[in-house]
Amino acid sequence: MPVEYTRALLAQAAAAATSLDEMLTALGREPTHDKRTYLRRKITQYGIDTSHFRPTGSIYTREVLQEAVAASHSVAGVVRHLPPLCPNCHSITDTYCGRNKNRAAFAPHSR
Repeated sequence: MPVEYTRALLAQAAAAATSLDEMLTALGREPTHDKRTYLRRKITQYGIDTSHFRPTGSIYTREVLQEAVAASHSVAGVVRHLPPLCPNCHSITDTYCGRNKNRAAFAPHSR
C-alpha cells in the first residue's frame, strides 16, 4: 500500500533536510529515482519551500571546499585535501572513465 504524505509531514521533513535524499531518509524511505520523482511532485503540489536545498549536481559543498582551501598552500594542495568522490558523484564529472581526458592536447590543428 503506497504511503500518503501529508503537507505538514513533508513540510517538516523539508525544513530539516538539505536534499531530497535526506528527506526520504528522514521519512524512513530508501532514496530511489521513483521515490524522488514522487516526492518532487508532492513538494510542488503542496508548494513546500526547498530553496535551502543544496543544488543538484554539486559534488562538494561550500564548507568542504572552504576547508580544503584553508588547509592548503597551492591549488594542488586543495585537490589533495578534497575527499574522494563516491562512484555515483564521479560518474557525473566530465572526466569519468577518461571522458575528455587531454581533449585540448589532441585538438586538431589547422594547416
